[in-house]
Amino acid sequence: MGAVITGVGVALPEKTITNADLEARMDTTDAWIVERTGIHERRIGGTTAGLATEAGNNALADAGLGPDDIDLLVLATTSPDRQVPGTSATVCAQMGLRAGACDGPGQLLGWDLGADGNAEGILYADHGDYIRMEGREVFRRATRVMVDSSQRALAMAGLTTDDVDLLVPHQANIRIIKAANDRLGIPMDKTAVVIHRTGNSSSATIPTALCDAIEHGRVHDGSIVLLVGFGAGLTWAAAVLRWGEGRPGRR
Repeated sequence: MGAVITGVGVALPEKTITNADLEARMDTTDAWIVERTGIHERRIGGTTAGLATEAGNNALADAGLGPDDIDLLVLATTSPDRQVPGTSATVCAQMGLRAGACDGPGQLLGWDLGADGNAEGILYADHGDYIRMEGREVFRRATRVMVDSSQRALAMAGLTTDDVDLLVPHQANIRIIKAANDRLGIPMDKTAVVIHRTGNSSSATIPTALCDAIEHGRVHDGSIVLLVGFGAGLTWAAAVLRWGEGRPGRR
């Protein structure tokens, strides 16, 4: 199916903001934040291009590759450095990359993705305004689509939740993660969780959690890894990987 993970990399800003820091500025408490989200601290600072470049270079080093080996750069962000040009162009320049295409055998066993535009009103931000969210409805719908998308991806792969060695979910809210796990029947000890340290960094949360799991020896050759996430829109996606298959002599 043409997809293989040959290297991974992560980058986080140096500055840490704790819940105690927020208590001093806002009408909130550490206990309330932890209970509702599972977040204890988060990182701020840097630029999208700078962090993406650092993470990309770390992934190249992990794979034992150089800029000339890369055919395509895909950058996911809702916080570009500029309105124009796209931040991916800046990252390409800073990493010394050129772009092209993808092919060949891989480790992707099954996938699912979709969107429901009828739910866009439950989570949105107008230009120059704050994020608006209907918390309970987001919780309900996000939990459902994560479960449904995971099950469809596993069915395509000919697998069940019993076959999953590691679940790597979008790190938006610990209660959503736990609710989805309960419905899927996957225990938390088979789940990569970093939200307590990083907060919700949107599209970066899944690769960040995956890198953390790899660094702690939780992923091995042959491991079945389920990635699943959701976003405003409402959008969702899941992918099932057999780790190590197709990787050129690494891990």
